[in-house]
Amino acid sequence: MDEAVSLFPLVDPAAATDELRADVTVVVPTRRLAHHLRARHDAACLARGLATWRTAAVVTWAELIRRLFDADRASGMQQGRWLDPGHAVVAWETIAGREAEESGVLAAKGLGARAQRSWNLLHDHQIPLAALREDASPEVQAFARWCEQYQRRGRRQGWVDPAEAAACVRPPPSTTMFELAGFDVLTPLQQATLLRFAA
Repeated sequence: MDEAVSLFPLVDPAAATDELRADVTVVVPTRRLAHHLRARHDAACLARGLATWRTAAVVTWAELIRRLFDADRASGMQQGRWLDPGHAVVAWETIAGREAEESGVLAAKGLGARAQRSWNLLHDHQIPLAALREDASPEVQAFARWCEQYQRRGRRQGWVDPAEAAACVRPPPSTTMFELAGFDVLTPLQQATLLRFAA
C-alpha cells in the first residue's frame, strides 16, 4: 500500500485546504465526503468574493472507474455495456432466488443483495473464484455456482460489472493528477489499480 500511496497522495480531508486545485481530481470513498468537499470548496470561493468558479473535481472511487470506462467506450476501446449496480442486484436475485426455490431455502429474500456484496468483496480483495471451489461448505459452494452463472450471463449480455471494471479500464492520461482523500485503507484492488495507472 505504501507504494500506491506515495504515487497518489493520500490526504486527510480535515487537513485539506477548503479551496481545491482546479488541475487535481480528488478521489474519495463516499458520495457524502464528495459532497462535503465540494461544499467547502464553494464556500471558500464565495469567501474570496468570486462570482464564478470551476466546479471542484471530486469523485468517488466508483465514479472514477465509471468515467474511465465511459471514456474507453467512447474511444472504441471497450465494447461491453456498463451494468448498473441496481440492475446487477436484479441479476443476482434471479440467480440466487432460482436455486433457493429449487432447494427449498427459507427466507430467500435479500439473498441476491448479499451475494452481490460478497461478489464485490471478492473482487476488492482479489480472491480468485477458484478459491471458492476449494471450500467444502455448502454455502460457499452455492455462492461459487452463482458466481459462475452470473459471469456466464454477463458474457452473454455483454455486461461489464462494476466490480470487474477496475481491472479492465485504461489508465487516465498521464497529465491527469489525483489525490486520494478520506480512505482509511485502500483495498488490494484499489492498490493494484493505482499502481497500474502509475506504470
